[in-house]
Amino acid sequence: MIKKITKPIEIFVDETLCNTRHQRLEDIIQLGFDKMNIRLDGMDKALDLKSKDLENRLHTLNELRAEVIRDRMMFLTKETYDIKIAGYDVWCAGIDKKVVAIETKILTWTAALGVFFVMVQLFLHYFTNGK
Repeated sequence: MIKKITKPIEIFVDETLCNTRHQRLEDIIQLGFDKMNIRLDGMDKALDLKSKDLENRLHTLNELRAEVIRDRMMFLTKETYDIKIAGYDVWCAGIDKKVVAIETKILTWTAALGVFFVMVQLFLHYFTNGK
């Protein structure tokens, strides 16, 4: 069975208890603010460190880019190479024609000398045997 309360319960609240509770709540709120400020300060420091790290990385990448550009300047571009190689192809074709002409002249002179010596040998053979 449920008892019925016949007398109202008297709650005694005095001013010191209220002030103590109020002070405690203010302290809890202040601690929350302090905790949040410390956390925000830590986040600011982390952000500063991260931005310095990113600046260092950017500086390193810029140095690397400058080095790559210097290295790239040592090589020819494809357009420049194509223009120069086209000139060499024409030059090589001219050289080939000159080599063929020189080889033809050499073969002609060799054949002429061969014929000359054969004729000399025949001449000497007929004139020396007849004596």
